[in-house]
Amino acid sequence: SLKANFRKLVLTDGVDKTLQLCKLNIERILNISASQSVNKASCSNTTIQCWPFAWTTSNDEVVEFIKTSNNGDRFDVVIGCELMYYLTDIEKLLSTVMNLVDKSKGLFIHAHLFRRDGQHQELIDFMTQHDWITYEILHHTFINTKELIDHPEWYRVRCLISGHKDLILPLASTYNSNTNDDSNEKQCQSWLPFTPNDPYTTLECTDGPQDDLLFNIFS
Repeated sequence: SLKANFRKLVLTDGVDKTLQLCKLNIERILNISASQSVNKASCSNTTIQCWPFAWTTSNDEVVEFIKTSNNGDRFDVVIGCELMYYLTDIEKLLSTVMNLVDKSKGLFIHAHLFRRDGQHQELIDFMTQHDWITYEILHHTFINTKELIDHPEWYRVRCLISGHKDLILPLASTYNSNTNDDSNEKQCQSWLPFTPNDPYTTLECTDGPQDDLLFNIFS
């Protein structure tokens, strides 16, 4: 967050105890930024706030929250982590996300350990109803090989990006084109369409670091 160039960061939760932790995180971010000159300018231009907010299917409730927290402007990006509990109301969660952003331009960046059978498909089905799609970002594209070998449990987490299909499909095409060369060899793609199946059970790559990594994890 210190390196990102953004105008405002809003942390939310529906539980008071968690909100207190959010406020501690804000204090930590501001303290670090003040001591690191390389990030000071970026952070000094960023408003960081903490607000109570619970998931809801009511667009009116979301609009009121946006008025309070962001002067009525919908957010560009929603970030969520570890939201797929056994009793997660996926309709409430995703309705909230879609109402917080401009549905044609907003992004939902999220990572979860799915705990209940069928949750993956419920997410996909709800997205499809609203012309949104989800792609999975493979771990090796943003975590180095040694760390992944030391922490194979990280592969259980599904790292996802969702948005309107007219936004996500070009993004996926752009990122995947960066993994290909002019040869006929099959390359590992960075982004894969999200499915309930673990992508690492069917992933095919050329010989190289990714193959070595997958051998270490699954052998």
